[in-house]
Amino acid sequence: MTERADAARGRRETRDVSDPDPYEVLRVEEEPDHLRPRALYAIGENGNLWHVTFVCPCGCAESISLNLLPDDSPRWTLHEQPEGPTLELANRRVP
Repeated sequence: MTERADAARGRRETRDVSDPDPYEVLRVEEEPDHLRPRALYAIGENGNLWHVTFVCPCGCAESISLNLLPDDSPRWTLHEQPEGPTLELANRRVP
């Protein structure tokens, strides 16, 4: 569970981020103008992924973009599995 202060309403909201519904991976060539919740947009072409963009799961509605390029740092790896996708921070540093 996460809590977020809602200053405009003067109260705290609680949201369960351990929802069992997996995210959906959508492979696209360009980042869409509007992002759907619970969707990871894997952006690239010809099987080469550049980055992944998604709506922050905390409920703030901000978008998050993570680098997938193998020669850049920091770099993330997208794993697609039957139980849902995962993102892993690569342990390699580029000087």
